[in-house]
Amino acid sequence: LRVGYLSSDFGQWPVGRMVAALADHHRRGRRAEGVMLALNPDDGSEPRRHFQQAVRTAVDLAGKSNAEVEAAVAAAGLHVLVDLMGFTAGPYALTREHVVATHRAPLAIGALGYPGTAGFPAAVPYALADRMTVPPGLAPGFSEKLLWMPHSYQANDLRRAWERGARGADASRLLATEAFPAGAFVYAHFNALRKVGPEVFRVWMNVLRRTSGTVLWLLKTPPDGVAHLMNEAAAAGVDRGRLVFSDPLPHQLHLRRCARADLFLDALHYGAHTTATDALWAGVPVLTLPGGMMQSRVAAGLSMAARAPEMLVRDLREYEDRAVSLAGPDHALAKS
Repeated sequence: LRVGYLSSDFGQWPVGRMVAALADHHRRGRRAEGVMLALNPDDGSEPRRHFQQAVRTAVDLAGKSNAEVEAAVAAAGLHVLVDLMGFTAGPYALTREHVVATHRAPLAIGALGYPGTAGFPAAVPYALADRMTVPPGLAPGFSEKLLWMPHSYQANDLRRAWERGARGADASRLLATEAFPAGAFVYAHFNALRKVGPEVFRVWMNVLRRTSGTVLWLLKTPPDGVAHLMNEAAAAGVDRGRLVFSDPLPHQLHLRRCARADLFLDALHYGAHTTATDALWAGVPVLTLPGGMMQSRVAAGLSMAARAPEMLVRDLREYEDRAVSLAGPDHALAKS
């Protein structure tokens, strides 16, 4: 059995990091041979190298034309093609039409990279899902037949378990430049700031107003969003100093650093995916309000897989109250 994996994200990218250890199931002696079909150039990273060394065949398709990509997929002799990309945008991603054209295997499965339906059942007849991320009410919206994973549709690299020890000296060193008051309870959100909509930001500001000795930790992505959120905080009656913005770090250093957070606050509508995974690996619980679309339910699925159902809330009021209560009595100011 030859299984091919098509992606423009092999390497130091969210999808590339998550699937790196998946290739171990295709090492020599296993019944299923793995084939790596990489649309992006080799970045020299450990996830890319690990995947490439584990599979039987690695095909470099960077810079190839769409016709060449299609021919390479056809020549790979695949029985199953796993599309890790879907319609995700990026400098190496194919257009929708060419994604369909590349499915030259008897069976194609959409997985991981695109949180939704491809809408082309003739080309992509199957997709991976879990029952929290895609509940019964959403399943009819998929053109694919859904293959239900028992816990989470999201692949993960178990080698990251060593990051759980990050609350030690390394984390302290990384946090030396972070402006956290002594004894602060740290709320965090590590997605790009474009995911922070006005509705959830108002809730976060309510949480800060209802607590003392708490801060909200965000990343400077993009930097020009910092001043805007600072102004919004001041307009909401929150001291600007309670918003702490940090520069992005290389992924392993970020995992160690984010262990300093006490609670990850998910966004609405398009929530945390790999950033929620990072938080959970660092031992930080993720508070989330699952919405009506797959992309707003990924953190809920991950929290359920991590056996933390208490981190799922039903509405914004419960979200706010739960965030306040989780800071503990030492930080509580008011009940409403």
